[in-house]
Amino acid sequence: MEPTQASTGRSASEWALHQLLDLIQSGSLGPGDRLPPERNLATRLGVSRGMAREAISALVTMGVLESRHGAGVFVTSLEPAVVLPRLAPVVAIMAGKHPDDVARLHAQIEGAAAARAAARATPESLTALTQALTALRIAQHEPTPRAPRDRFKQTIWRLSDDRFHRAIASVAQDTVAEGMILLLRSSREYGECVSDDLLHRHEELVRAIAGHEPDAARSIAQNLVTAELPALRPSSGAPDVSVSRAHSPAPLSAADETASTDDHSVAEWFRDAKLGLIVHWGIYSVPGWAPLPAQTPGDVRPAPVEETPSRYFAEWYQASLREGPTAEHHERVYGTRPYRAFRTAFESVLRDWSPTAWAEEFAASGARYVVQVAKHHDGFLLWPSRVRHPHDEEWRVTRDVVGETAVAVRERGMRFGVFYSSGADWSFDPKSMAGASDVQTSRPAGTEYARYVEAHWRELIESYRPDGLWNDTGYPAAGDARKLIRDYRTLVPDGVATERFRTSEAGLIPAPAEGGPWESVRPVGLSFGWNREETADHTLSGPELVLMLMDVVAKNGNLLLGVSPDEHGHLPAHQLASLRYLGHWLERFGEAVYATRPWQHTTTTTADGRTVWFTRSKSGDALYLTIEGGVEGDCEILDLWLPGEARPVPLGEDRPVLHRAGSRGSLLHLPAPPAASPVTVLRLSPAL
Repeated sequence: MEPTQASTGRSASEWALHQLLDLIQSGSLGPGDRLPPERNLATRLGVSRGMAREAISALVTMGVLESRHGAGVFVTSLEPAVVLPRLAPVVAIMAGKHPDDVARLHAQIEGAAAARAAARATPESLTALTQALTALRIAQHEPTPRAPRDRFKQTIWRLSDDRFHRAIASVAQDTVAEGMILLLRSSREYGECVSDDLLHRHEELVRAIAGHEPDAARSIAQNLVTAELPALRPSSGAPDVSVSRAHSPAPLSAADETASTDDHSVAEWFRDAKLGLIVHWGIYSVPGWAPLPAQTPGDVRPAPVEETPSRYFAEWYQASLREGPTAEHHERVYGTRPYRAFRTAFESVLRDWSPTAWAEEFAASGARYVVQVAKHHDGFLLWPSRVRHPHDEEWRVTRDVVGETAVAVRERGMRFGVFYSSGADWSFDPKSMAGASDVQTSRPAGTEYARYVEAHWRELIESYRPDGLWNDTGYPAAGDARKLIRDYRTLVPDGVATERFRTSEAGLIPAPAEGGPWESVRPVGLSFGWNREETADHTLSGPELVLMLMDVVAKNGNLLLGVSPDEHGHLPAHQLASLRYLGHWLERFGEAVYATRPWQHTTTTTADGRTVWFTRSKSGDALYLTIEGGVEGDCEILDLWLPGEARPVPLGEDRPVLHRAGSRGSLLHLPAPPAASPVTVLRLSPAL
C-alpha cells in the first residue's frame, strides 16, 4: 500500500519533497530531464502549487535540481561529489549544535571508504593517493620560522589533506563517500594539523590500503579523522606572564581567565601535587650503561632532556646495540651475549627487591605521586600480564613490580601512575627498533599490535586503578586512544592522562608550555635508566632541584623527576642525596609549593639579577615570593610595588620584613637567609 500524506504524518511541504525525490530516485525523472510545469507537477504530487514550489526550491538549493532561466527546471547529473557539498551550510550548523554526532558520522563514513579502498585497491588506483601523501610530506617538512609561514603551512597541509581523503574515496570507487567527505571536511574546524604523528597515521593508512587490510584501514581512518578534526573547538590563548611596570600588579588578562577556566579538566589532586617521580627499572638496568656526552671543560651540568640524544639514555640500551659506543662497550664486556640474556640476572634480583624501601625514599623526597614504568620500548613487562605476547610469551616478570610498587606508594599517602610505551615495542617487531629521532615512524603497525596495546592498558587499569596514565611514543593508529581514556575516566573519575596519547580528548596533561596545568619531565641525572658511568657531577644537586621546582610550579606546572634504580634495585647514592635535600627543604617551605596556583605574574628579578618566583595559595589569601640565593640586607624587587600596609613575613617566622619604595620596585630589608636553603621565601597575607 502506497503511503499517503495522512499516514506518514508529514506536513504538506515535507510530503511534496518526499514525493518529488521518489520520482527522481525511481528514474521517472532522470539526469537532464525537465520537470513538468508547476501546475502539472503539483497535481501529480497531490499537493498545492505552493507546496510544489517549496519542494523545487529546496532541491535547487541542494543541487539536485537546476533552474535554467527561461528554460525551466532540470534534474542535475546527480553526482554526489557535486550535490552533497551544497549542503555544507546546513551541516556546519549541525556541527556547531551537535559536534559529537557529526564527528562520529564523519569518522564512520571515512572509515567505511577506507575499508572499501583496501578491498578494491590496485597499483593504478593508488597513484593519486600516494601523490597526495607525497604532498603532505612536503607540507610537513616545509621550514616555517615565522607565524605567517605557519599559517601558510597549515593551509597547504589542509588542501593536500583534502586531496588525500578524496583519493581514498576514488580508490574505493565511491562517489557518495567522496561527496560526503568534501561536505563534512568543509563544515568542520581543523585542529593543529601539521605534526609528525598525523603524517605517520596517513602513511599507516596508505600501507593498510595497499596491503588490502580493510579492518586496519577502517580503524586507522576513523582515528585519523578524530585526531585531525576534533569535535569541540580547542580553546586558544596563552597567559600574559610579563611583569607590569605600573605601581600595582596588573590584573589577569582575558587569556589568563580563559586558561584558568579550562583548568578544571585536569584533576585537582594533580594540580596540588607539584612533584612526582618516575621510576625506570628493567632489563636495561642490568648492563646499566650509556656513553656520557662530551662536556665543555668545567661544565658538568646535565643538558635539557630535549637536547639529549637517545644514545645517552641507558634505557635505550637494546636499540643502541646496533652501532656506536654502546655496541662497542657491549662487545668488550659481554661479547656476543644477546640483550634478552640479561633477563635471568634481573629475575634473580627481583627475589630481594624491596618496594617498601623505594616508597620510603620517594615519600622522603617530598613527591606526591609516583609513576612506575610498566613497559618500556624493549617490550619487557613489569607485571605478570595475562595478555598473550604473540611472539614471546615469557617476555615478562614473574613478580608483580607494578602492583607491589602501587601498594607501597599508596600506603605512604602518594598517588600512583603507570607509564607504558604504546608506540614503540621492539619485542613485538624487532624491525621497528629505532633511535629517538625516528621512533615515531618505526612503530609496529596493524590491528594485531593495536589490540595487544589496548588489552595491556585495560588490564593495567582494571588491576591497579592507576591515578594517572603516562603514555609514550604515540598510540597505534589502528587503536582508539580517545575511547580508552574515556573508559578509564569512567572507572577512575579523577584520573589523569598525558598528551602523548596523541588524541584530541580534552583535559590531557600537556608537555611544557605556559598557560594551563602542564608537566615537565626530566631525569635527576642524564639518563632515566641506571647508568653506572654517571656520578654526582652528572646529577642535579639538591639546591638545583629546588630552583627547578620553583621555576616549574610558578608557571603552573608539575615537575616529574626520573629516578634510576641500579641493577640490584637500589637507588643510587648521588640521586638519593639530591632527593633527600629536596625533601627536607619541602618540609620547611612546602607551603609555597604544594596546592598553590600561579599568580598573575610568574617571575621577576632583583636589582642584582636574582630570580624571584611568585605563587599564591589555592584560596587566594596568600602570595609567596621565593627569592633566589642567600640575600641579606636590602633587596630591590623590580616592578613589584608593595603597598605600605603590606606585611611580607619570612616563611616559618613571625616578624615581617621592613620595606619601602625603591627606584625600580619595592626595597625589602631581608634577614639572614635560612640555613640549607638556596632561596628566601616570603609570605604576604592578605595577598595583593
